[in-house]
Amino acid sequence: MGRKGLLIKQFLNNAFVTTAIVLIVLSVVALWYDGTMICISTIFETLLLSVVCEVIKHMMYKIDIANIYLANIYLGILLHYLLVLAAVLIFGYAFNWVNQLPVYVLAGMCGVALILCCYLDISRVKADIDEINGLCENRV
Repeated sequence: MGRKGLLIKQFLNNAFVTTAIVLIVLSVVALWYDGTMICISTIFETLLLSVVCEVIKHMMYKIDIANIYLANIYLGILLHYLLVLAAVLIFGYAFNWVNQLPVYVLAGMCGVALILCCYLDISRVKADIDEINGLCENRV
């Protein structure tokens, strides 16, 4: 499999993991907040939203906003959150999620899901770094 095939595989894997995280967060909110139903259409809508969020993340990595503004990582995180929140709100109004949940609950869910996804990305990068370091040590 070529480099593009691996990138597509990683992109789809990230989209499915993001979908799972969002559905878990939505289930927890459904237990806490009365009136939320998870149905099969919500799963596919969430998958579509996850693909859009992965595209946003890929664009953020391409732009590398943190290096543009003198290594201000917090600005990059805030911009990423705002872009994902905008996508969530657009999908919320398009798929009528805002009638089931208030906007502030959607914003909170967005933040929690983004934090969990970023944590998984960081742990995966750390595992890759450890693997590369182990291979370098074995080579020397």
